[in-house]
Order: sequence, then C-alpha cells, then structure tokens
Amino acid sequence: MPTPKKVEEVEFLTAKIREAKGVFLTDFTGMTVEEMNELRSRLRQEKILYRVAKNTLTRIALERAGVGGQLDSYLKGSTALAFGFDDPITAARVLRDFAKQRQKLRFKASLVEGRVLGAEETEKLADLPPRQELLARLVGQLNAPIAGLVWTLNGVLAKLVYVLQAIKEQKEKAS
Repeated sequence: MPTPKKVEEVEFLTAKIREAKGVFLTDFTGMTVEEMNELRSRLRQEKILYRVAKNTLTRIALERAGVGGQLDSYLKGSTALAFGFDDPITAARVLRDFAKQRQKLRFKASLVEGRVLGAEETEKLADLPPRQELLARLVGQLNAPIAGLVWTLNGVLAKLVYVLQAIKEQKEKAS
C-alpha cells in the first residue's frame, strides 16, 4: 500500500512532466551537498526545477504522464530530474556547463517535447543556440529577400524620379 507521501510525490512529478517542455535525467553520483546546492541555484536562476526522485516513483509518474516505458532503461542508479518549462535548450546548457565544470554530473537521457534523447543527443541539444536566437535568425532569413526587393524597387523609383527631374529641368531651360 503506497504511503500518502509517495502518492503526493508521484502526482507532483506527473504534473511537472506534463507541464515541462524538457525533462532531463541526470546522474549526480559523487556530488557533495554544496555542489548540489550550487547546481540548484544556477538552475533556479533560469526557472528550472531540479528534483531527486526515486526511480520507481519516476517510472510511475512517466506512465501517468503518457510517456511510460520510453525512459525505463535510463532509470537505474542515482537519478535526478531537471524540468525546463520555457526553453529546453537552456536547461540542457546549464546542466552541461555545470557537468563540464564539476566532472560529477552526467546526462542519462532527456524527454524533449515528447521525444526521447540519449545522453549524446542531449549534449548536442545543449550546443544549440537559445530559442529566441533561433527565431531571430529565422526572421532574418525570411526578411532578407523582402528587404532586397524593397531596395531594388526603391532604386528603380529613385532613378525614375531623377529622370523626371532632369526632364523637368530641361523643359524649364527650354522655355
């Protein structure tokens, strides 16, 4: 019979898994309390929740969230979950940077917008620019042909105005 505390934990994890755009499973073996607090502080600054959870409870929460079975093979040993609610790339980047600095944290896997990524793919995700930068690049790429057309049309119109001005000046001189 599950205890009320475990039921509450499963409900909490289920809600966060459904709400998050990215869920990152990490192995924190060997980290000290100070290092864990530092990591949580860095993640909190980016509005990322980091929670140590029992693998069994995480497995049940994933099932209830509709992604059961996809991450079961990664739920072994010490597992902590990082929930990225705004931009999953930011969460991956903060975790990766901390892992490089401390050499104790490592990715197990991630669930990004319904897709399971292994440790290597999650590392590659961390190398991507933030969402806002990607959107800005896209807008710039879409805007370039339009801007080119505007400059071309503007040049044609400017030449037409110069020609009409020259004709006007010639007629004024002739009269």
